[in-house]
Amino acid sequence: MKKVLSFLLASLVLLTASAGNVVTLVDDSDGSPVTGAAVVSSRGVILGVTDAQGHIVVSEKDFPLSLRSLGYEPLTVEMPADTVAMSPATYALGEVIVTPVDRPVTRVLTYAREYCTGIVKGDTLQVFNEYMLEFFLADEKLKGYDSYDASSSINRVRRYGRIANEDGQDVVLRPDSHDALSSLSFKGLLARIPSFPVKVSGRIKEGAACDTVAGKHFPKYVFRNFNDMFIVEHDQLADKKKHVWSPMFFKMLGCTMEISDYVESHAFHRNDSSTYGLKDYIFTTSTLHVLVKGKWMKKIMDTDRPYEVDCYLEQYPVEITHLTVDEYKEMKKNRIRHEPFRMPDIVQPLPAAVERLVERVEEEERR
Repeated sequence: MKKVLSFLLASLVLLTASAGNVVTLVDDSDGSPVTGAAVVSSRGVILGVTDAQGHIVVSEKDFPLSLRSLGYEPLTVEMPADTVAMSPATYALGEVIVTPVDRPVTRVLTYAREYCTGIVKGDTLQVFNEYMLEFFLADEKLKGYDSYDASSSINRVRRYGRIANEDGQDVVLRPDSHDALSSLSFKGLLARIPSFPVKVSGRIKEGAACDTVAGKHFPKYVFRNFNDMFIVEHDQLADKKKHVWSPMFFKMLGCTMEISDYVESHAFHRNDSSTYGLKDYIFTTSTLHVLVKGKWMKKIMDTDRPYEVDCYLEQYPVEITHLTVDEYKEMKKNRIRHEPFRMPDIVQPLPAAVERLVERVEEEERR
């Protein structure tokens, strides 16, 4: 019996070691778990997001870790630890330009950063994109307005890419829109803004700090009063039975994929009303985990096996203007495609691995 117990104990230790270390992220003010935090390894690989208990599994080789979560100061963790505390952030009202509201079309200009990583055939693929994005919002019944314009349109983009493998090869480059590395980007899904007023739930109105609204199978919305912010987290997969979505549109294009994590979070400045909108908007974060299985996507990556992609996007409004229908049409017709990058003061610093990537790509271009 002792030998059996010793064997089982040894096996448990080995399994735990192979699975990695469980790190728990907590709020340093009250010890509550920090959920949905994006965790980036020292190599710039997105390891995933923390679960409902604030847990994520990492290995020692992943340190130092870069942690990012809506409402918290970014944090770098140099050494392995069981529990890590994140400090709530305070955001001053950004200098967003807003014009009078007596015009039916609203143009929103945002600055966005997208981090994408994947492992394909043993190669580590890393992409970092910066965008100036443009949205036009209006009632879909407005004559002369195209509802497609409510989706993001790129005004300006900078792309940085890296390919590394186990043999020591490590190449950086500037991907173009048709490059294989660009297929890691899911900006079309992730770049969203609160286009409609967000209504506060009954419990929040009554003074509760947090409230959850159920979906068909999982919590769909989480509302939080957090310091000087109101935060709404939307799990886009809450109504999916297995928490997995395989979009039919992509299947039809031979790009079959299974999305198993898709969370969008918006932060607003606290107000005394029961609704929040663009006038209160601070920034958005979105996370995505995808298993890519489609034949065309595998062909692009020159692989015969499915591969996984993790993406994290953060987005900040820099200008909100209200237009007449004629001004909207004229702006679309003469749209500026190279508007200068405008980075708000509250933008979070880059993870160290991404800073190195940017520096290496820019150094290569200077040679």
